[in-house]
Amino acid sequence: MCLVILDDYSQYGTTLPTKKYTAIYEYGDDGLWKVHIKEIRGVHTQGRNIAQARRRVREALSLFVDDADTAELVDDLRLGPDLRGALRKMVSARRAAARLCSSCERSAAIQWRGNQLPPAERVV
Repeated sequence: MCLVILDDYSQYGTTLPTKKYTAIYEYGDDGLWKVHIKEIRGVHTQGRNIAQARRRVREALSLFVDDADTAELVDDLRLGPDLRGALRKMVSARRAAARLCSSCERSAAIQWRGNQLPPAERVV
Protein backbone atom coordinates (compact mmCIF):
# COMPACT_ATOMS: atom_id res chain seq x y z
CA MET A 1 0.00 0.00 0.00
CA CYS A 2 1.30 3.45 -0.94
CA LEU A 3 0.37 6.66 0.87
CA VAL A 4 0.60 9.89 -1.12
CA ILE A 5 0.58 13.23 0.71
CA LEU A 6 -0.22 16.23 -1.41
CA ASP A 7 1.07 19.67 -0.46
CA ASP A 8 -1.19 21.67 -2.76
CA TYR A 9 -4.88 20.70 -2.74
CA SER A 10 -5.95 23.73 -4.81
CA GLN A 11 -5.24 21.95 -8.09
CA TYR A 12 -8.03 19.52 -7.21
CA GLY A 13 -10.55 22.24 -6.34
CA THR A 14 -10.43 21.57 -2.63
CA THR A 15 -8.78 23.42 0.19
CA LEU A 16 -7.93 22.33 3.67
CA PRO A 17 -10.14 23.80 6.37
CA THR A 18 -8.64 26.76 8.18
CA LYS A 19 -7.61 26.27 11.76
CA LYS A 20 -9.56 28.12 14.44
CA TYR A 21 -7.83 29.66 17.45
CA THR A 22 -9.33 31.42 20.47
CA ALA A 23 -7.72 34.79 21.29
CA ILE A 24 -8.43 35.77 24.90
CA TYR A 25 -8.20 39.53 25.57
CA GLU A 26 -7.90 40.99 29.06
CA TYR A 27 -7.66 44.66 29.94
CA GLY A 28 -4.73 45.29 32.27
CA ASP A 29 -4.27 47.79 35.08
CA ASP A 30 -1.60 49.49 32.96
CA GLY A 31 -4.16 50.38 30.26
CA LEU A 32 -2.97 47.76 27.77
CA TRP A 33 -4.92 44.86 26.29
CA LYS A 34 -3.14 41.55 26.99
CA VAL A 35 -3.99 38.72 24.60
CA HIS A 36 -3.03 35.07 24.41
CA ILE A 37 -4.03 32.10 22.29
CA LYS A 38 -5.88 29.50 24.32
CA GLU A 39 -4.84 26.51 22.23
CA ILE A 40 -1.10 27.21 22.04
CA ARG A 41 0.95 27.84 25.14
CA GLY A 42 3.41 30.72 24.81
CA VAL A 43 1.56 32.79 22.21
CA HIS A 44 0.87 36.09 23.93
CA THR A 45 1.31 39.81 23.32
CA GLN A 46 -0.28 43.16 24.16
CA GLY A 47 -1.52 46.34 22.50
CA ARG A 48 -2.81 49.84 23.29
CA ASN A 49 -6.18 48.87 21.84
CA ILE A 50 -7.92 45.70 20.73
CA ALA A 51 -7.11 46.22 17.04
CA GLN A 52 -3.40 46.57 17.73
CA ALA A 53 -3.42 43.56 20.07
CA ARG A 54 -5.21 41.51 17.40
CA ARG A 55 -2.63 42.36 14.74
CA ARG A 56 0.17 41.54 17.14
CA VAL A 57 -1.28 38.23 18.29
CA ARG A 58 -1.52 37.05 14.69
CA GLU A 59 2.13 37.99 14.27
CA ALA A 60 3.03 36.11 17.47
CA LEU A 61 0.99 33.12 16.29
CA SER A 62 3.00 33.03 13.06
CA LEU A 63 6.08 32.16 15.13
CA PHE A 64 4.36 28.94 16.25
CA VAL A 65 2.23 27.81 13.28
CA ASP A 66 2.44 28.03 9.50
CA ASP A 67 -1.20 28.98 8.88
CA ALA A 68 -1.37 32.13 11.06
CA ASP A 69 -2.25 34.39 8.11
CA THR A 70 -5.29 32.33 7.12
CA ALA A 71 -6.30 31.05 10.56
CA GLU A 72 -9.61 32.14 12.04
CA LEU A 73 -9.29 34.03 15.31
CA VAL A 74 -12.25 33.86 17.68
CA ASP A 75 -12.14 36.86 20.02
CA ASP A 76 -12.96 36.32 23.70
CA LEU A 77 -13.04 39.66 25.58
CA ARG A 78 -12.74 39.42 29.33
CA LEU A 79 -13.52 42.64 31.13
CA GLY A 80 -12.56 43.14 34.76
CA PRO A 81 -15.12 44.30 37.34
CA ASP A 82 -14.04 47.96 37.11
CA LEU A 83 -14.39 48.07 33.34
CA ARG A 84 -17.72 46.21 33.44
CA GLY A 85 -19.06 48.74 35.98
CA ALA A 86 -17.91 51.68 33.85
CA LEU A 87 -19.49 50.08 30.78
CA ARG A 88 -22.82 49.61 32.59
CA LYS A 89 -22.81 53.28 33.68
CA MET A 90 -22.04 54.44 30.15
CA VAL A 91 -24.86 52.33 28.66
CA SER A 92 -27.29 53.62 31.29
CA ALA A 93 -26.28 57.25 30.66
CA ARG A 94 -26.61 56.76 26.91
CA ARG A 95 -30.13 55.36 27.26
CA ALA A 96 -31.14 58.26 29.54
CA ALA A 97 -29.74 60.77 27.02
CA ALA A 98 -31.65 59.07 24.19
CA ARG A 99 -34.91 59.27 26.19
CA LEU A 100 -34.28 62.95 26.97
CA CYS A 101 -33.42 63.73 23.36
CA SER A 102 -36.52 61.93 22.16
CA SER A 103 -38.78 63.90 24.51
CA CYS A 104 -37.09 67.20 23.48
CA GLU A 105 -37.67 66.41 19.81
CA ARG A 106 -41.35 65.67 20.47
CA SER A 107 -41.69 68.92 22.41
CA ALA A 108 -39.99 70.93 19.64
CA ALA A 109 -42.23 69.32 17.00
CA ILE A 110 -45.36 70.27 18.95
CA GLN A 111 -44.14 73.88 19.34
CA TRP A 112 -43.20 74.08 15.67
CA ARG A 113 -46.64 72.90 14.53
CA GLY A 114 -48.29 75.48 16.82
CA ASN A 115 -46.22 78.45 15.57
CA GLN A 116 -45.76 77.32 11.98
CA LEU A 117 -42.04 78.25 12.21
CA PRO A 118 -39.15 76.13 13.42
CA PRO A 119 -37.89 77.30 16.87
CA ALA A 120 -34.61 78.66 15.48
CA GLU A 121 -36.42 80.94 12.99
CA ARG A 122 -38.93 82.52 15.35
CA VAL A 123 -38.49 86.24 15.89
CA VAL A 124 -39.12 87.40 19.42
